[in-house]
Amino acid sequence: MESVACRRHFARFAQEPVRPPDRESDTSQRENQMTAEWAPFEYLDYSDYPRILVVAFDNSLYLLDAPFDEEADEYARDYTIKILNEAPGSGSWADLGLGLPVIGSLAVVPELFDRTRRREIRVDLIRSAIMEG
Repeated sequence: MESVACRRHFARFAQEPVRPPDRESDTSQRENQMTAEWAPFEYLDYSDYPRILVVAFDNSLYLLDAPFDEEADEYARDYTIKILNEAPGSGSWADLGLGLPVIGSLAVVPELFDRTRRREIRVDLIRSAIMEG
């Protein structure tokens, strides 16, 4: 069951504007950042990178999931991308996105995230992955 506080958090989170980065970088990164669009995200599982995260942009909530593959004994190298119907609750995200169609996939790479890999994600790359879908 979704708490009122969680709904408020994601409502505020979904209204935050997508913005260009404001961090220092070298020349090639600056050129890349001129077209980059960043948005904050929430994540639940982390191993080198966020493994399941939710990001709001373009008036939708997107789920990116790169779960642990028991058979291969490693995390997935690509995120699957799904559109969520509602914000996740404060409990387990284990079944989040279950039964929803995959609309794209995206490699789990450093360029996708801010320096910390815990605050912002490039939504321009997510959009491109969805369009290639």
